[in-house]
Amino acid sequence: MDSQYMPEGAYGGGLGGDAFDPFAYIYKPRTWVRGLCFGISLFLTISTSKTIHETGCAFGPTSLCSAMKFFSIFALVLSILLIILDVLFNKLTSVSKRKKAILAEGGLTGGIVFMFFMTFFVCAIRWAAMDENPPNTSAVNSSLFLLFLAVAAWGSSGFFVFENYKEGVQINFASGYIDPDQGIPNQFAPNQSGTDGILDGPEDSYQTQQQEQYLRLDE
Repeated sequence: MDSQYMPEGAYGGGLGGDAFDPFAYIYKPRTWVRGLCFGISLFLTISTSKTIHETGCAFGPTSLCSAMKFFSIFALVLSILLIILDVLFNKLTSVSKRKKAILAEGGLTGGIVFMFFMTFFVCAIRWAAMDENPPNTSAVNSSLFLLFLAVAAWGSSGFFVFENYKEGVQINFASGYIDPDQGIPNQFAPNQSGTDGILDGPEDSYQTQQQEQYLRLDE
């Protein structure tokens, strides 16, 4: 599909096929949120590794520390993939593909926010219920603080995803754009009988009636 038919700014990107502008990308607020998600996920991965000591997990069950470490690594990898998606987003010349990418990002971001929130909630309750402090108190405090920041950062990322999706829908509706990759609707599909459906217009119906009248006169 030619990029000139794509509405500008569809789903937070430029025209399809435009080159990536690193300077314009750096000044976008969404880019700073991407950086925060990456940095917080990186430090959270390091911090959660220190919550597992010789006697077990600082929060109680070892599975809880393992799950928190897995979530942080998953968020770190996802933040890197989202940055790569931002770089390659303008190369998506199909609006339907951009829409799918935004929806996938929104689903993954919402899942990350939910996992971090539940982990923070469970860890905070277990930490408050402990009578004795574990050996790595600083690691536990930093992990809880980073979990709270991760919820805020990834929640902000989800807000930008929602804004991009809403902007894309509004632009497509206002411009009347129809993505050719979605195919032709059934009501506009050609008749299976070939060109017969095209000739069934008002003029052809009038000619048919005139011919029938002539035949009656001849009889």
